Amino acid sequence: MKSLVNRISFCNFQGLLELVFTHVNSIDRLHFLIANKQKLNQKTKKKRTNYTCYLGRGERIVKKEEYLTQ
Repeated sequence: MKSLVNRISFCNFQGLLELVFTHVNSIDRLHFLIANKQKLNQKTKKKRTNYTCYLGRGERIVKKEEYLTQ
């Protein structure tokens, strides 16, 4: 399980989805939740998107923030 978490941490978002769904059958009780929150940073005028993935009982394993120019 720890090796999976380490591998996920270095993936991009698309790679993360592919990796997780590849391992769904091999992991018992995998709960995958993506929290997608878009906020506008008033100082930089950029949109912030947070991807948070949870494994098991709400255990956060990766958080990626993408800053996009609006």
